[in-house]
Amino acid sequence: TYFGAGKEFLSLDTRRSYDAAVRASLSKSPRWRRCGGCDHVMVIARSLAELAATPRRPRIRQFEIRDEFWANVSKLSHGRPMLWGPPAPNTFGVPYATFLHPASR
Repeated sequence: TYFGAGKEFLSLDTRRSYDAAVRASLSKSPRWRRCGGCDHVMVIARSLAELAATPRRPRIRQFEIRDEFWANVSKLSHGRPMLWGPPAPNTFGVPYATFLHPASR
């Protein structure tokens, strides 16, 4: 675990293990296998630019917004658009990701 900007973050090994576990679980799901996640939605609380690999910042064995595994998933995020490389498929900007929480009525 490391700290930055007053927040606690998971270690790189922990993030890589989590990513591998999520992929393995999804790959076993009949719903995922049917269309590679085309009926899944991912709400991302970070900007898309933070999750994109760049020549100076590769994201080896971590979540990467342009990864083919996630290509069919609809991804909702806030922040500025991609600044480097091609746009990530199926990404949509929303004013604030917290607006997507369900109402408690």
